[in-house]
Amino acid sequence: MAAQTESQRMIDALESDDWRERFDATYALGMMSEEDNVLPLIRALDDPHEMIRGAAAGALGVMRDPRAFEPLSKALKDPDKHVRMVAAAALGETYDRLAVGPLIEALQDEEPGVRTAAIYALGWLSDERAMPALLASLTDDCEHVRFLAAKAVANIWSPAAVEPLLPMIESDDPAVRQEASMLLSRRYRGES
Repeated sequence: MAAQTESQRMIDALESDDWRERFDATYALGMMSEEDNVLPLIRALDDPHEMIRGAAAGALGVMRDPRAFEPLSKALKDPDKHVRMVAAAALGETYDRLAVGPLIEALQDEEPGVRTAAIYALGWLSDERAMPALLASLTDDCEHVRFLAAKAVANIWSPAAVEPLLPMIESDDPAVRQEASMLLSRRYRGES
């Protein structure tokens, strides 16, 4: 019963004029991971302060409640890049295969951090439908995005990945070269 009282106190704190109090309440609600906290956290995705929106997205991902899927997908279009990054990661944490489509769209985001979070999430989901988008990300302008795309391709793997990975062996980035070489050699030897 005490947890219920604390949960309600935090839900009430989401209405505070002080963004720091709303942030603390959002974080606490996520840590409690109670089913009754999902709808208040979904409402917090519309908070005027980006810190609250980001904390709510992160909490909803950890909670893995199916009611959060649509609001998290919508958060991928948030004006704040950090909220979009957290929403992408949160969609991956849900392990919901429906997240593949919105995460593929997030690979077109102007911010490399958002694309990176989407690639991580697609790698966690390990859904072959993401392979064409991940292969396209192997030519992203951002080296870190390319490196993580190679890792995600390794998680999912398809014979179609060989040809796009070959040029990465000659990348200017040693980490990208190493990842592509290791991936191709492991696959060539039949290792997973």
